[in-house]
Amino acid sequence: MGKIYLTSNEIGTMWTQYIQNSLYIQILKYFLETVEDNKIKELIQDSLILSERINNEIKSVFEHEDIPIPHGFNDQDVNLKAEKLFLDPFMIQFLEHTLKAGVIAHGSTLIVSRRKDIRQFLQKQLRIP
Repeated sequence: MGKIYLTSNEIGTMWTQYIQNSLYIQILKYFLETVEDNKIKELIQDSLILSERINNEIKSVFEHEDIPIPHGFNDQDVNLKAEKLFLDPFMIQFLEHTLKAGVIAHGSTLIVSRRKDIRQFLQKQLRIP
């Protein structure tokens, strides 16, 4: 049996997630600079670590498959020294909404993914054993 290539749905989902996570990473870095509540700060730090890990995994898959790495958002796209624009409760709402969107996107991609490694990648993000 030959190599199983990524489907357009798998590529599209991972591409979109990479771009979205690159944006989230910059937003979360800004939140870390301005958050006041220590418990919320811990959640933001955990979310930042998760987003960076996911993007590194996507980058690894794309490199292995010879797929160009998307040009996402980077440190030049955010001013970490800007004054506080968002209240801490908004930061929690942002985390909640982005996590919900991720669950929906990953769940719908999971059910149509052909490759075992991609299904495992999605399950890991959804925390499905």
